[in-house]
Amino acid sequence: MNFTALLKNMRTEEGISLDQLALGIMSASQLARIEKGERSVAKVVRDRLLERLGVARDLYENLLDLEDYREWERQKDILHAVREKQTKEAEQLLSEYEESLEDDENIRRQFYLVMLADIQKKAEGQELFVRKCYRDTLRYNTESKIAVILGPSNIVSDNNHIYSERGFYNTMTEQAELLDRSVLTNQGKKLVGDSLFYDRIIGYGEAFDNVKMTDSINKNMLTGDYCFYNELTDSAFATKRAVAIDYSQGPDSLFMHGDTLQLVSYNLNTDSVFRLMKAYHKVRMYRTDVQGVCDSLVYNSKDSCMTMYTDPILWNEGLP
Repeated sequence: MNFTALLKNMRTEEGISLDQLALGIMSASQLARIEKGERSVAKVVRDRLLERLGVARDLYENLLDLEDYREWERQKDILHAVREKQTKEAEQLLSEYEESLEDDENIRRQFYLVMLADIQKKAEGQELFVRKCYRDTLRYNTESKIAVILGPSNIVSDNNHIYSERGFYNTMTEQAELLDRSVLTNQGKKLVGDSLFYDRIIGYGEAFDNVKMTDSINKNMLTGDYCFYNELTDSAFATKRAVAIDYSQGPDSLFMHGDTLQLVSYNLNTDSVFRLMKAYHKVRMYRTDVQGVCDSLVYNSKDSCMTMYTDPILWNEGLP
């Protein structure tokens, strides 16, 4: 089964609409054209669509055509040699990879540059590599308008700040793919993860694995292995080992865990702004004076009221 047929079948079987699957990645109309085979799709976009559908990345090779599969094999061999510090083998493989590059293959060339950076940093140390090979921590392609981040770098705009030591930033689309615990900061909020995707124009960010989102203004925090943040609506949700912490009441912090956690803001840009913290399914909450379990829960920061739904149990060690 080809990718377009698989994508449509999985989406319809899961009951997911075009709008839901395309959210933050592309328009629903573009996704519809992909499913009809009228539009090609880049590997990075294909991976993100499949991840939304719950397909593990290590199974992606089963979905590739022969050409993509061979490319995946070559990149996998290079990555393995670099990570295992097999310098000579990595240099040989990368040299062969460079010879296969065409002038217009910007994505493949970015992979080549990042792997070259890793080899040189392991062999000579980061500071020497930057000074000797690139003279700074960014390499900018004037044709593709893509900046390859090779060391500690800052990308600053009026409202937000990106810090990264490895990744890519497209100055035309203002989209960033960031690795190595990069940091996205926006008006008192900080999003950190093993890898990040950020779209500055649309105004959203996604973080994957060991994620931590901190709001120093409203004094709360989200952690998990996946987090989505919309800076325009000031909302977020987290899944996969998700934990929410509200420390707005001082040292007596409220901890909540559930399959999915969501933060929603209301009355933005007014004096009466407040947030709802929602937890769904298998919820557990803890504070020093009270603990509880239920199926779902809503916490309102406006009045500090907590509403528990479906088989709620609340207890306190000091109660009879």
